[in-house]
Amino acid sequence: MSAGVEERLRSELRGREAPDEAAATARSWRVAEAAFAERAPARRRPRPLLRVGLVTGLLAVVLAALLTPAGAEVGEWIEKRIGLGPEETQPTLRGFPGGGRLLAESDSGAWVVNPGGGVRRLGAYSDVGWSPRGLFVVGTRGHRITAMEPDGEPRWSFSRPGLLSRPAWSPGDGFRIAYLERRGGKTSVRVVDGSGGVDHLVAGRANAVTPAWRPGSRYVLTYATTSGGLRTVDADSGRSLWRGKDGAPLQLAWTRDGRRLAALTRRALLVYARDGRLLRRRELPARARGLSLAAHPSGQRVALSSSRGGVSSVLSMPLGSGQATPMFTGSGTLGELAWSPSGQRLLVGWPDANQWLLIGKGRPRAFAGMSRQLDPGATGAGFPRIAGWCCAARSR
Repeated sequence: MSAGVEERLRSELRGREAPDEAAATARSWRVAEAAFAERAPARRRPRPLLRVGLVTGLLAVVLAALLTPAGAEVGEWIEKRIGLGPEETQPTLRGFPGGGRLLAESDSGAWVVNPGGGVRRLGAYSDVGWSPRGLFVVGTRGHRITAMEPDGEPRWSFSRPGLLSRPAWSPGDGFRIAYLERRGGKTSVRVVDGSGGVDHLVAGRANAVTPAWRPGSRYVLTYATTSGGLRTVDADSGRSLWRGKDGAPLQLAWTRDGRRLAALTRRALLVYARDGRLLRRRELPARARGLSLAAHPSGQRVALSSSRGGVSSVLSMPLGSGQATPMFTGSGTLGELAWSPSGQRLLVGWPDANQWLLIGKGRPRAFAGMSRQLDPGATGAGFPRIAGWCCAARSR
């Protein structure tokens, strides 16, 4: 722990009662108990008064350690283990890194975050996604789907009887867009061409998981089935190419070279070959629940987040052999993940801390107060969801 962090902690603790102390205490209980349960062997639960005494003593020891030079090593362990706030916290998006632009969604609509932290509102869209090379954005709102310029200027739009969501623009030439339609109690998968002129049904029943396009010369799409697996189809003809029945996916991601498909379930990471062979099943830590997935631009690994007992972690997981590498651990539940276009940084949504975390070399960097960053009227638009980090737009 640096001297700056230590001094800041000292000054904050002197003579102040923490705001919302009861809620903070409850959150601290969950984190402390989860960490203790993970590291200690199972034993008979102590009586309530004894447990209070033990934890009070533990907290006193922790605070004493944090506030003395001798406790620096302990402080470092605690920061890494339960994700106490990163050393550098930005109160605004100023200084957001370059190399591409970010899409985000909040209750106030969809936004583009530019290098340096400038933002532009696209409109009142609930789900958005980039086209290849960041030339266009697709968005859904209610019964309507719209393709637009990155400044929000619509190019085309049409409506359907059901509620539309989870659009995904095909890679390569970008001449297909998959999306989901919820109607009459069931969800279907549909595909429209890039001009918005031809729209057709691909699958009559699916789970509410964003479909994933396989890069390549053909329009091949993978979606989650209602039977608890996945299916890969020719998106134009609807012909089934292969099925996977190894677990119900929460999120799907093809690697950029189209050679492997990563599917995150509640309990495992599944890795499929291009032809549907299950290459690897990597179990999550015991009792952990999968949250989110992002394929690295190299195609060799993914970042995935999972949660257990009120504590969430982000791992870098190889798609082949090799060990997973911890990237971050924090209290509460983490949100979406997105790699920067270069693959050098990972952006992590952390709703419980109201922060976006930027993880790369060195310590994580946090952008704080995110519930108001994309809320021009300061009305409390809610925590913004990360929808994609794409390359800078190229001239057409």
